[in-house]
Amino acid sequence: MDIVCLGLSHHTAPLGVRERVALDHAARHDLIRGLTDASNGGAAREAVVLSTCNRTEIYSAGDDIDALRATQLQALASTADVAPDEIAPHLYLPTGPDAVAHLLRVAAGLDSMVLGEAQILGQVRTAAAEARAAGSADLILATLFKHAVRAGRRARADTDINARAGSVPSAAVEMAGRALSQMRHDRRVGPTVPSSDASANPSTDPSAGRSTPASPRVIVVIGAGKMAVLAAHAFGKDGTSHIVVTNRSYDAAMALARQWNGCAVTFDHLQDAVSRADIVLSSTSAPHAVLTQADVAAAMRTRPNRPLVIVDIAVPRDVEPGVADVPGVRLLDVDDLQSVVATNLAERASSIPHVEAIVTAEAERFARWLAALDVTPTIAALRQWADSVRAHELSRMFRRLDTLGPRERELVQALSVALVGKLLHAPVARLKASAGSME
Repeated sequence: MDIVCLGLSHHTAPLGVRERVALDHAARHDLIRGLTDASNGGAAREAVVLSTCNRTEIYSAGDDIDALRATQLQALASTADVAPDEIAPHLYLPTGPDAVAHLLRVAAGLDSMVLGEAQILGQVRTAAAEARAAGSADLILATLFKHAVRAGRRARADTDINARAGSVPSAAVEMAGRALSQMRHDRRVGPTVPSSDASANPSTDPSAGRSTPASPRVIVVIGAGKMAVLAAHAFGKDGTSHIVVTNRSYDAAMALARQWNGCAVTFDHLQDAVSRADIVLSSTSAPHAVLTQADVAAAMRTRPNRPLVIVDIAVPRDVEPGVADVPGVRLLDVDDLQSVVATNLAERASSIPHVEAIVTAEAERFARWLAALDVTPTIAALRQWADSVRAHELSRMFRRLDTLGPRERELVQALSVALVGKLLHAPVARLKASAGSME
């Protein structure tokens, strides 16, 4: 079978396009069904969908490359409710060994916005698990994704590809801190936080007094999913931030806030929390904006002389783009992380050749395994033919030598099996060697 990848990422598509094809679990399941349902034109025998904040990729295995590509594009456009012509200019379409190498590079962190970031390996593993649960990852793609996960693990264990904090949340935290410092410098204004009473519940006292410049920053985290947890961890571990978490689920917000001795507020008090914040970081799975220009403008009217940095790492975006026009606000999204990415790339570049060698080795291992599949039916047929000839001739001999006892018959039969095995050893070994088998 042929292996075909269709995808777009931060390398090929702007955020506005990527967020339109970002797929949740239900959408990924629907897409897999569209790819593999032959009754509705699906051409793929196997399919895996990898969708993250920075990429959406479809891996398919089947008998016709052109049919696979057509099915992938149509199924993705239908699932995401976009016109094929809108996404076609942003797609990459590797096939065969190129598709294999691309997936392995993705899992190893070589294709990430933040070089070597750890989250992509878990996302690759999750994509494979979802496909297996849907019955769409059988022998070929299940094995390919195992090789990809192994390449990712080796890259991170054997090299320094993720020596520094290298996740999207950590890069966002780094950039937000720099932006806030620059804005404070420009305004000649020190940091401000609520009074001690308001810190216990900043949503209840909008008029609380300001603190001294030595006080910690107030960080409002919107969301309580994996990316939000990583962001809270990056902010909280330096000990200079007071973490406030808000989420649709108040219990989830409380659980995250407790990890850093912070506090949680209900979503109804989001605007109040923003009015007290130095930095807001948003990462939810909401299909629409959770923080509007009107919300932020209203919050800023209560603190006109304090700068505010808002970082939106959600795809689709959580924050209306118009928020960037509110005076005193700096809005950053995932595409603004490129400067941090560039710094990480420079520091981690020395590990790239070693990781590329790991990717090449794993790709070659998979290629040998795949090639061995082509000779397996031949070997099986050869052994079946040889065994049938052996059994036929042994039966004829036993009819002629009817004086042999049970023990003698067992010995002769064992000898015949051993002879066939030795005779087949050389041709089977040559078949495996020609296919590059690892066995």
